[in-house]
Amino acid sequence: DVQNRVPKIENTIKDLDWKPEYSMEQALKHVFDAYKDQVAAARDLVN
Repeated sequence: DVQNRVPKIENTIKDLDWKPEYSMEQALKHVFDAYKDQVAAARDLVN
């Protein structure tokens, strides 16, 4: 069975002096919004 993983990025932030610009929720919203726009554009081609 696969266990749920919740990766911690504290080491990455410290070691690379880097941090994400967006939260996971924000990133997923951007992805889904872009996908919705592409679906709408594709529908316009068919109609």
